Amino acid sequence: MPFAQRLSTCTALLVAAAFIAQPAAAQKTTLPETSNVTPTITEFGDGLIMAWTGRDNRINLLRTRDGVTWSNKVTLNETTEFGIALAEFGGQLVLAWTGTGTRRTLNLMTSRDGASWSNKVTLEDRSDEGPALATDGETLYMAWRGLRNHKLNVMQSRDATTWRGKSVLEDSTLSRPMLAVHNKRLFLAWTEPPVFVRQKPDTSKTAVRRTPPPPVGPVKVRRSNDGLDWSATISLDGRSTASPALVSYGDRLWIGWINEGRGNIVLKRSTDGLDWGGAIRLDDSSGKGPTLAATADHLLLVWTGTGNLRLNVARSTDGLGF
Repeated sequence: MPFAQRLSTCTALLVAAAFIAQPAAAQKTTLPETSNVTPTITEFGDGLIMAWTGRDNRINLLRTRDGVTWSNKVTLNETTEFGIALAEFGGQLVLAWTGTGTRRTLNLMTSRDGASWSNKVTLEDRSDEGPALATDGETLYMAWRGLRNHKLNVMQSRDATTWRGKSVLEDSTLSRPMLAVHNKRLFLAWTEPPVFVRQKPDTSKTAVRRTPPPPVGPVKVRRSNDGLDWSATISLDGRSTASPALVSYGDRLWIGWINEGRGNIVLKRSTDGLDWGGAIRLDDSSGKGPTLAATADHLLLVWTGTGNLRLNVARSTDGLGF
């Protein structure tokens, strides 16, 4: 074989090998919409629906068919200061949020198309964070942080209207908990509050007043077969200042959080929720916790940008390249 032909063949093989070694292609979209809290996203019909709390505390929704072009914005009259939960259940969308005002009650509404919303239900339960939703197809689960004791609460429903089987766990959470169903088990993830050691204040004239850093706590997971009885707490090798994200994609359970320090997004995956692989560290960062969602062929990552607070959506087929 002539030298030029051998060189061309070697070059082609090297290019092919390099291509195979790369993670699956990913696509990131930055929307002009902004939020002070983490958005949420779920698969519905032939596309995706994203919901977020606007800077005016109004609840907003957008839809897309490809995860890139977003349209048909809907702004509801309902308001909240926290993150929103969104899930598809029984052929309809279910939206959950914590109301404003002094009571901060949990609320739910449903929609058949993501545009018209009705059947509002206001529960007696209250929280100072947004709730979380997950479903196994037959039962809808909701989790939230208790208003004063910050304990983890989980409740379930067969129709998104009547709720029963409330469980109050002994664990407390720094922020909003997250739920996901994986291999017919319900998983609950949260960031545990740090243990503060009271120190004597510096009252000297030379003392410099500094803004204290946000509290940082370890990321934790529990699992359950019925939403009532829960396993022992599983500690992950990660610490965060915000809520983790949780979703089932492929044959893995995926968890994500913003790492302490830089605030970059970190992902881990597990087949059973007990043993977790090595951390996948992304260059993107956020001051809020990320959100994870899944379609049949894509893992989706949603977050609020650092500084500009714009909403970002990234897709990956393997969870390694975002």
